[in-house]
Amino acid sequence: MTETWPEYLRRITGGQTQSQIAQQIGIGRLSVCHWLHGKTRPEAETVITVAQADRRSPIEALLAASYLKADELDQPVELLTSLRSLPADDIANEVRRRLFALEQSAQEQEAS
Repeated sequence: MTETWPEYLRRITGGQTQSQIAQQIGIGRLSVCHWLHGKTRPEAETVITVAQADRRSPIEALLAASYLKADELDQPVELLTSLRSLPADDIANEVRRRLFALEQSAQEQEAS
């Protein structure tokens, strides 16, 4: 069984206080408090930062935070980015690709 995010965080940070953990990764202490009590879960980028700050595997951290499941470990990871960070040509190409895939799917359904 995979450990929970609070369990993982307690294990990798040892006896550090919430303030020490927060300072190490550059966030507020209240966020760490909420994580340790299971009230909230950090964003995936923060999970990776926590792992890297403690020289741990980001994959291990993403598993603990439930961003990945154990059966996904051997599958490729697709990174999603904000549309604002993508060039307009990339967005247009992706829209074309998806429309083409929809058309192909509709044609296959009509044929069967």
